[in-house]
Amino acid sequence: SEPERHLMTQFEYSAFISYRHVPRDAAWAKWLLEALETYRVPKSLRKSGVPERLRKLFRDEDEIPVSSDLSDQLRQALEKSEFLIVVCSSDTPSSLWVNEEFRLFHAMGRSDSILVLLVEGEPDEAFPELLLQEPDSFSEDGTIVWKESRREPIAADVRPRAGTSEQQLRENAKLRLAAALLGVRFDDLRQREFQRLRRKRRITGTIAALVMLSVLGGGTAWWDYTRLKTAQFANYTTRMMVPEGVIPVREEERSTRRFTYQIESQKRKVTGMKVVNSLGGPASDLRPEGIAGWEFFYRYDRV
Repeated sequence: SEPERHLMTQFEYSAFISYRHVPRDAAWAKWLLEALETYRVPKSLRKSGVPERLRKLFRDEDEIPVSSDLSDQLRQALEKSEFLIVVCSSDTPSSLWVNEEFRLFHAMGRSDSILVLLVEGEPDEAFPELLLQEPDSFSEDGTIVWKESRREPIAADVRPRAGTSEQQLRENAKLRLAAALLGVRFDDLRQREFQRLRRKRRITGTIAALVMLSVLGGGTAWWDYTRLKTAQFANYTTRMMVPEGVIPVREEERSTRRFTYQIESQKRKVTGMKVVNSLGGPASDLRPEGIAGWEFFYRYDRV
């Protein structure tokens, strides 16, 4: 099966990235390498035998010195690469080395393992001519004999287009190339990725809601803890010189009583007590001492 092919492959690299060494194409080659090497296959596909990650990719970071042949290092990297990915732009067809890497990969008999990332220009002006031709046979000296018919390589397209964000273009291109490298259908991989993203968003949303509830709950608890509270009582007693209410009186009952004791608390500590009349005002005239209010302090409050 296709998954088994990946478990038994003898290649060191998933792909060799071929590109013209101009700033735009080099930037896309760097993005492609990072995007594919860090991509994790959805768990639902891994259960069927598809590996969790792709193998590493090869990208030469330096300009190839001018010579008639590829360096030994690049030739060996091509031989060890299961696929060739060509970053194509209007600068690509004139690149001697992209064409040479392409020709050499053909000569290895792996023309069906060539993929394309189209970053700029139309295919007819961005694809090397050899990319659009189908190899027919090899001559005695190793020269490729090409068919007259034109081929359509598997291409991922990141060129700007109306109605699609750059992020979405990159995501689709990454999945299309990853599907080819893994040997799975693009639609299957995209559907699994969509399901994973939807599940991730659902989990993220749940966590965000829980955090919000915790913040609101904590804020409400802190506000309730620090706010000044009052309660009416028919009488009071004291514990360690601090008053406690005796027989609670509801607010609507206060107006029917000659006076009541209003105890104030904050941060779960009594901070004061007042004697109030039926209108809620000070009731000092109802007490022989003429005192209608007390404040209570705690030593650690003043540290």
